[in-house]
Amino acid sequence: MATAKEQALEESANLLVARLKAGDEHAACALVDKYHRRIYAFLRHLGHSWWISEELTQWTFVKAWRNINRLKNGQALNTWLYRIARNTSREYWRKNKKRIEFNAGEARVTVHSQNGQGGSHLAEEFDRLREAVVRLPLKLREAVVLHYIQCLSITEAAAVAGVREGTFKSRLSRALKRLRKELGCQEKLLYEE
Repeated sequence: MATAKEQALEESANLLVARLKAGDEHAACALVDKYHRRIYAFLRHLGHSWWISEELTQWTFVKAWRNINRLKNGQALNTWLYRIARNTSREYWRKNKKRIEFNAGEARVTVHSQNGQGGSHLAEEFDRLREAVVRLPLKLREAVVLHYIQCLSITEAAAVAGVREGTFKSRLSRALKRLRKELGCQEKLLYEE
């Protein structure tokens, strides 16, 4: 059963979709305002540079605007946008396969500890983790980014990835196993569901 907040968010998204389908340009601006940061962050975490992420984010919204009538009633706008971003990213990787360098080093994590000590060590650990995620094969990287970084549920993330939930969980499990091995973690790196 959905909470009142979840219902309100869903109704808001449905209203936005109706406005977009009616050709309301103000709704297109509202769509960008609401989802730009999430889509951009998703693309950055997949390993694109900031300028390529920005370009791919823009293309994601252009494609969404052009194809809004393909969004089926009842289909989640959020999941649909992530799917467009994912496909746009994959298209970019395919076209630029020989020229691409993974870019894990541009964004830095700022960590503040309670007592003012140990923040730099924690930031270094986050950097190591982020760089390890970027080195994962694309399908495994997408699984980690969608679920743990973008905070999509298993159901939503599997829909974005275009796979069954069991397949998505398997990818997530393989990704976590590789990350643990690469980072030398004996204990659980991330919580599994």
